Amino acid sequence: MHKTRAVDFLGRRTPIVYQNDNGPCLLLAICNVLLLKNVINLNPDASEVSQQKLLSLIAECLIDSKSNAQGKDEEYMRNREQNVSNAIDLLPRLTNQH
Repeated sequence: MHKTRAVDFLGRRTPIVYQNDNGPCLLLAICNVLLLKNVINLNPDASEVSQQKLLSLIAECLIDSKSNAQGKDEEYMRNREQNVSNAIDLLPRLTNQH
């Protein structure tokens, strides 16, 4: 579980996620960017969030990004789908747990 705290950012209240241990965590960095950009959302009243929930939010964001490719040719769509699949496969490696 990761601690969260709501902050005021660009006129709105949004949660950010804190690390429990020292050292960089790419997952939390990505989540905080997406939270601040209002691409993903967490309950601002919750005091913590699970790592699995964060991974799920990013995976959903990647899957939803495929809908932005409407009107593109078939090769572009196959390439984009493969890239999204590869990104989802890599998500667990973004955590501090190795």
